[in-house]
Amino acid sequence: MTNSDDRQYAEDIADLKAQVKGLTTKVRELQEQLEQLIASGPAVPLTPPEATMAPPPAEAGSAEPHILSLEGAAFTRALEKLATWVDDYFIPAFVAGRPIKPNSPWCPEWWRHPEALTRLEALHRAFEELVTSPKATPSGHARWITDYVDPTLEQLRSPTGPFIRCTTDPDYPKHNAPQAFPLARFHRSSSNTD
Repeated sequence: MTNSDDRQYAEDIADLKAQVKGLTTKVRELQEQLEQLIASGPAVPLTPPEATMAPPPAEAGSAEPHILSLEGAAFTRALEKLATWVDDYFIPAFVAGRPIKPNSPWCPEWWRHPEALTRLEALHRAFEELVTSPKATPSGHARWITDYVDPTLEQLRSPTGPFIRCTTDPDYPKHNAPQAFPLARFHRSSSNTD
């Protein structure tokens, strides 16, 4: 170290000491003010927050039940909304033009796979929050792609994902949803509203 380095180092230390001393003084002053406020008591009687405040409004979308918990007409409406978004936006943007093969499958009847339906609904909800909501930020779309689309596609198009047997096994009894799954058959053009 040179003398100028030593001098600069000493000045930096002196500056830091002065800052710490100033902060210590400020903390003491704030402590004294707090003690004075406590000693003087509250200016107004304290009431529990629940007595004076209405419950906070639910976040947009937070009250919507998950699609697999819906039945009948509610399920059909939710599925039609999701299918419109998947077919008109998501597939053209992120699936179309990529080869469909055993190591990267896709099923054109994606809604018949409960895992795919669940993942795509979650992806759509994140899209609404990060891209199209009034609270969306300019970087929301990029964040949605990197944080949500990429991992979802990785899982859906994985060689061990929900679509693999549709791609590789011609004898597979396709699209047999579990008994608890409320979808018997879905066609977007159907007007069935159970």
